[in-house]
Amino acid sequence: MSKKEKYIVIFLIKQQELYKEVSRKKVNKSIKKIRYNKKKLYPINTSIPSFSKGLKSFFFMDINKGQLFFNENAKNPILDPILLDDIVSKSIIKQLTMNLSDTAFKMNMTLIFVGLVIGGLIGWIAGGFG
Repeated sequence: MSKKEKYIVIFLIKQQELYKEVSRKKVNKSIKKIRYNKKKLYPINTSIPSFSKGLKSFFFMDINKGQLFFNENAKNPILDPILLDDIVSKSIIKQLTMNLSDTAFKMNMTLIFVGLVIGGLIGWIAGGFG
């Protein structure tokens, strides 16, 4: 008999610097958003649990702030572009940030080179032509 992974969302509220459990809800791994009540809908990243014990993964959800994370793993981003796209429900953010890093790097290198040339010329002139 194989055991199945369980995903449990625990809704919390912060009262005087301590968290109090409000309710619990079992969810599927493929879920992207979870509803606490009829008014509040929260994005959830099931790939990064707040706490794991055996085959159970727990996700702590502050009803005022959203999902709480306790691990600081820089290689595994907490908010990736796909999840952000699901939160906003538009693909505009993904389209705007798709080629941002290459263009910004090329522009920065060009500006650094121009600054070095102009700075070198000003230094050469101020120094009395060598």
